[in-house]
Amino acid sequence: MEKEIRHSKYEFSRIQDFEEALASLPLGHSHTIVEIGNIEGNDNYLVDVLWVFKNGEEVDHAEGFKGNQINLDNDGLHLFEGIDYQTNKM
Repeated sequence: MEKEIRHSKYEFSRIQDFEEALASLPLGHSHTIVEIGNIEGNDNYLVDVLWVFKNGEEVDHAEGFKGNQINLDNDGLHLFEGIDYQTNKM
């Protein structure tokens, strides 16, 4: 089965907003989620997601994550090994 991979970065106003978004994902999903958390100088809760879409599945941000994505012109604080953020960002 072919898969499409996309890397996205998110900022949530509160950790609770992220937890609600996370809870809305289906059980057994194939996505990889890294919680960066709060960093100095930024009150928002930062999260990186490596989205894995199966062949034919719509490539889009999941509900709860939409509207919280950020678009960086660099790689940011975190990378998934072997996945170029700039090439694979959604």
